[in-house]
Amino acid sequence: MLQIKHLTFTHRQDLRVLLSDFSLVLNPGDRAVIIGEEGNGKSTLLKWIYDPALAEPYVEAEGERVWDGRMAWLPQELPEEERVLSVYEYFSAAEGFWNTEHRELLQLSRYLTLRAGDERLSDEQRLCTGEVLLNRVASPEFPDTLREVVYQRGQYTVVNSARFSTLVPRRECVDCALRLLQGERHMPAAVVYQADYLQGELFSMFYDRRLGYTYFCLSNRTELYG
Repeated sequence: MLQIKHLTFTHRQDLRVLLSDFSLVLNPGDRAVIIGEEGNGKSTLLKWIYDPALAEPYVEAEGERVWDGRMAWLPQELPEEERVLSVYEYFSAAEGFWNTEHRELLQLSRYLTLRAGDERLSDEQRLCTGEVLLNRVASPEFPDTLREVVYQRGQYTVVNSARFSTLVPRRECVDCALRLLQGERHMPAAVVYQADYLQGELFSMFYDRRLGYTYFCLSNRTELYG
């Protein structure tokens, strides 16, 4: 959750008030768009939300920021030295990257790109999508390796195409896959189903106006999961 309380921005150079007594609450799954003319503080607001120190050179800020969870900020332009990097090169610098089995990282990243790579989806939904696969790997009801789960007959037809084996994963999907393989979890181990229809007891769901509902459901044999 992100909460902003009574935020006011005053421009340091010309003393203009860019934002006055602004308050906002965003809950998990919520989306917001900031619209405004150039030079009116949109980027400064995003910088302040991510880290108030980033906005300090531009504005004097009064207000409070409360957030619970993981936050990321993508700058308008990448540093020159990062623009030439491949996806692999970019993520190989991430903490814990070399402790991850790269074949599994690639498989999970490709899967997330196909199933949850749409830019309209949140990282939370991507993480849940990947978590279903990893829950299956750990489950007594499914195969024991990620590759076997991904290619299990009758389960994920989306991977049985030539495109899957050559797909270059989206950067945000690699990031989510890496977080999952390092142990991040958001659902119980018994959540082993994901579909656009209910396959068991509902644990959580996501909705997009164009893509519709996505349901995450529990196994019908929850006693196997302690």
